[in-house]
Amino acid sequence: MSKKKNLLKKIPEINFKEKNALVILSTQRSGSTMLCEDIISLGVLGTPDEHLRLVLNQKKMTAAEQLVDYFTSNGNLNDSSFYSIKLMYNHLDLLGYWISDRGLDTKTNKKKYREMALQFFLDKFDHVTFIYIQRKNKFEQALSYYRSAKTKVWHLRDGEKVDNNHSISYEEQKLLKNIDIKLFNKIYDMVCSRDRELKRLIKSQGIHYLSLVYEDIRIEYPVYLLDIGAEAGIKLNINSLEKRKIKKIVSSDFVSEFKKALLEKTDREYI
Repeated sequence: MSKKKNLLKKIPEINFKEKNALVILSTQRSGSTMLCEDIISLGVLGTPDEHLRLVLNQKKMTAAEQLVDYFTSNGNLNDSSFYSIKLMYNHLDLLGYWISDRGLDTKTNKKKYREMALQFFLDKFDHVTFIYIQRKNKFEQALSYYRSAKTKVWHLRDGEKVDNNHSISYEEQKLLKNIDIKLFNKIYDMVCSRDRELKRLIKSQGIHYLSLVYEDIRIEYPVYLLDIGAEAGIKLNINSLEKRKIKKIVSSDFVSEFKKALLEKTDREYI
């Protein structure tokens, strides 16, 4: 917690002007950024993103009131009737700590703080639409994280210089020559465990949610957005939506070649 100094500042009570909220629950590299951009393109369901990260990244001299303003205003930059946010599992306890009276020890009460984070939105809004997005292929999820951690490239969009999605880029070729098995396995175990823990948390809180799968919504855009609209009680018009700008960061060939090279060095099984 010492590295999260902005969370230590005493903040005023957090209130929102919106009556409705859309809350995305996710783990890293599960397609949540793509989902957020799809929702933002609608213009009527708020502007979801990791608003807590914005708070964490502010300069240490930023006043507590400004931090709250960043958090509350950035969820609805298109002046809709919804406040929207993406909550990553690894930040849920930090959010719970920040919005609470902070009376519990942070190391031993992470689960309680995560529960507080989810309950916070139920208490603050008349209606909350929860969306849980997961990536079925945990090997590809871990590899996406591994590739990004190694190259420091987390997202690709139209207009950026990228290699064809079905070829192995120069950066990927370098990664294939020097696979860090220990790091990859650590990342793989992390993405699997965090997704399991997130599902358990949602179930324990009795939260009703719309479940989305990355592999499905990649190919079902924009039609899948109608399900989100129905869940949120909004009739959507998807006919005028533009083509997605965000691209898949891991090429198909790279996945195949990486797994082949990895299995030559280990007998571990991956899902």
